[in-house]
Order: sequence, then structure tokens, then C-alpha cells
Amino acid sequence: MQTVNLAAIVLAILILVAFIAIEAAGQYLGQHARKRRTTPAADGQFSTIQAALLGLLGLLLGFGFSGGMTRFAERRQSLVQEANAIGTAFLRADLLDEPHRGNLRTALADYADTRTAMAELPDSGLEDYRARSEALHGTMWDVAVQGVKARPETMLAVLPAVNEVIDSHTVRWSIMHRHAPWVAMVALVATAIASLFSVGYGFGLSQNPNRWIARTCAVTVAIVLWICVDLDYPRIGLIRLDESALHELRDDLRENLGEQP
Repeated sequence: MQTVNLAAIVLAILILVAFIAIEAAGQYLGQHARKRRTTPAADGQFSTIQAALLGLLGLLLGFGFSGGMTRFAERRQSLVQEANAIGTAFLRADLLDEPHRGNLRTALADYADTRTAMAELPDSGLEDYRARSEALHGTMWDVAVQGVKARPETMLAVLPAVNEVIDSHTVRWSIMHRHAPWVAMVALVATAIASLFSVGYGFGLSQNPNRWIARTCAVTVAIVLWICVDLDYPRIGLIRLDESALHELRDDLRENLGEQP
């Protein structure tokens, strides 16, 4: 069962508090500037800059959200494809004679266990399980080759299926470590800070400022930005991938082997 990472909650709270504080600081300085202001001539220029910042922020948030959703969907698709590949290879193992059939089925079940366990690990523990997965690749391939030598007519059915399992590992590992460039995230955060400060400053300049509208803007931007980040790190965030396909596959394979899931 997946557990909620405390760091993800802390990050969400920090972003929210920081953005509200930035907006409040802008509003405070805007109020002091209004008291010293002798002419509103610069208001039009400030409004233009504020609109430009908010437009840029909306554009960057849109790209960030869209990119995060795309990578999240790719991770989900790669997980399902891997589960399907393992299940197909398990079924194709029935074409082999014993003991190769049993050895390949057992290796695939062990592999499904390893892949399922990876979902519960922090990034620091992934390399261990990556090494185990790659070791099982060699075991599965060797057993499949030996089985095919005994029954050459099964070559085109068994070997491509096992090869697909190995390939799906590489694809999933690559997608797992695909994130938005850090430079893009820095630009997004910097634009959000500048935009919220300008919103607060503009409300501070107003004769009758409604601070709750400005606070709502800060909260909304904080939530959307946090979602962009959380979507990009589903292993450690609050938004998680649905791993049920691999869990169900693992239980089915163990049940087929006559073992308790």
C-alpha cells in the first residue's frame, strides 16, 4: 500500500504560505506607496506590467500543467504495458517443455514481485531493485533460450514475448526519470513570485483594497504550481500512479503457480 510522503505535504504547505506572504508583502508596500503618492500618472504603466506578468504566468502554468499531465499519462501507460508484457510472456511459457516451462514461469513471477515492490520504495532504494530486475532479465532469457532449443517451433512465440518484458523495463525506467527541466521550473516560480507581488502591490495602491481577492489569487496559483510539481514526481508526491495492474498480475501469477499471493 502506498504511503503519503510527509515531504510532499510540507512542500505544498511551504508553497502556499510563501505565495500568500509574497502577495501580502506586495500589498503592504503598495499601501505605503499610496500614502506617499502625489500623482497617479504611473498607474497605467504599472497595470500594463502587471497584466504582462499575469499573462506570462498563465502561459507558463498552462505549459507546466500540460507537460506534467502528459508525463503522468506516459508513466501510467508504460506501467500497464509492462504488466501486459509480463502476463503475455507467462502465458507463452506454456509452449515450452518442463523444466523450462516451470523455470520461466517462476522467473516471471519473481520479476513481477520485484517490479511491484519498486512502487513502495524511495528513489534511494531503486538502484537495488533495478539490479535485481536486470539479473532476472538474464535468468528469463537463458531459460527461454534453453526451452526454445528443446522446441525450436516455439521460438517466434516465446523469445519475442520475453524480449518485450526486457524492453518494457528500459522504457519504464526512462519515463520514470523524465521530468520538466529545472530551468523551466525556476522560470515558472520566479514568474509566479513577480506576478503575485505585483497583484498585492496593485491592491495596496487601490483606495478600497479587498485583500481576500488577492489572497484567493495567491492560493490558486500556489495550488496549480504544486499540482504541476506533484504530477512530475508521482513516486514521492500526493498524486500517485495506480499500480493495481501490477499488483493484480503478481497475485494472478502466484495463484497460477499454486502459491498464496
